[in-house]
Amino acid sequence: MISRQHIHSIFLAVAVILVAVVVTSCSEDEQTNPNPVVNDPEPLLNGCKSSTSVDLRGTTAVTINATSAWDLSGHQACIIVDVGTTVTWEGNFNNHPLVGGETPTTDAASPITLGSPMSGTNPVPITFTSTGDFPYYCSSHPSTMKGVVYVR
Repeated sequence: MISRQHIHSIFLAVAVILVAVVVTSCSEDEQTNPNPVVNDPEPLLNGCKSSTSVDLRGTTAVTINATSAWDLSGHQACIIVDVGTTVTWEGNFNNHPLVGGETPTTDAASPITLGSPMSGTNPVPITFTSTGDFPYYCSSHPSTMKGVVYVR
């Protein structure tokens, strides 16, 4: 028969082995990834992050047609372009006024705001001449129709 002391010794040995396995596993994880990302540090800007935006660099002209595309899943409201790229918005700007800025605050100095006043249904072409993050939104629907042009 196995004594209680013998059973206790077996359980203790198993516990020590399990602790050793867990400690070794943690050490290996830290060696392969010493800086695991817990949270993405890039803040959202008008619902966008440059890390998840559509990269359109290498294209000299980009068209965002139909303002309805701003609020549909899979849209290209969050894009990355090169300096010198012309981005043209097309749609009914009487119903969906295009302004530059971080929703809900219009940036009067934004090239998007400066290029789009009273545009009606005319296309709004903006050539981006410097690097930066250029948020935009529909002033009638600021919580759902928004995006960012990241110029790199």
